[in-house]
Amino acid sequence: MVTPHDVAKLVIANCALTIDNTEARHNRFFFTPPEKLSVTEATERYLAELRFQMDAALNAQPRSVLALTAGSDSRAMLTGTLDLLHDAGTSAMTYHFFARNADHSRKDLLGANRLAHLSNLTHRVLDASGWDATSSFAKMYHKTFPTWARFPSLSRTYYEELGADESLIIGIGGEIGTVFYRDREYDQVTPEVLASKFTQSDFRKDPRLVETMAEYMDYTQLTEENSAGYDLFDLFYWEHRMSSWAAYGYSEADFGPTVVLPLNSRRLIHAMLSLPLKDRLKRSIYRQLGAWSGITG
Repeated sequence: MVTPHDVAKLVIANCALTIDNTEARHNRFFFTPPEKLSVTEATERYLAELRFQMDAALNAQPRSVLALTAGSDSRAMLTGTLDLLHDAGTSAMTYHFFARNADHSRKDLLGANRLAHLSNLTHRVLDASGWDATSSFAKMYHKTFPTWARFPSLSRTYYEELGADESLIIGIGGEIGTVFYRDREYDQVTPEVLASKFTQSDFRKDPRLVETMAEYMDYTQLTEENSAGYDLFDLFYWEHRMSSWAAYGYSEADFGPTVVLPLNSRRLIHAMLSLPLKDRLKRSIYRQLGAWSGITG
């Protein structure tokens, strides 16, 4: 909606495109109310789906690499499927911009290294610092992403350091369940509110952005009446941020390895959204997985 391409619009998650002769319709179809599960029940469902998705990912290519950070999403993938990772000979991978060596990313790297050591996984550390704007890869990159380049040096690193016969397993999507938008004290979700979630800069007040958000809400039928009892902020993150902002991240990684997103599963997301907000904020499913696995480092 913000950066239309060739006058084409996305088919948004939880919506469907139907074509009848010359008439095309984009309608919301996702109307299954959330179940109310205990933490144990939700964790069992999450784990079953995670293992199903990971088993498929690990068998898709001859070799596999788990993108590992110190964060809770990749840790959950690690702890929930460690036996599968070992059986497949999977290695862990963490990138770091060594030239900058920012404190937060250095701590993330060290945390990932500790997890890999505790899990007995080979840990590959990639330096994503370099970028040559005159290289053949740079020309290929800018031709592919002419208007919204995000992490070109990281894309180059994946291209050069990971092979075409490898699956790169990335844990994007778990933040739908662990409550990305935590400020929810609004009488009504309006285009102005969604604009404030889209960006925290002054651009959130720009009438063009507010108008675009109004168009988005109309296009996706994002209303309380159509939400089936799900919070609109959860649906907005799932449907918009995951198919725009996040999509660029894993699209840029796709020059070399095959990118796999095991957490991008409706059954898995349903399990996470089945819990009360307080349990989601506490990452109760991840805590339960950690307790079952015994990996607490």
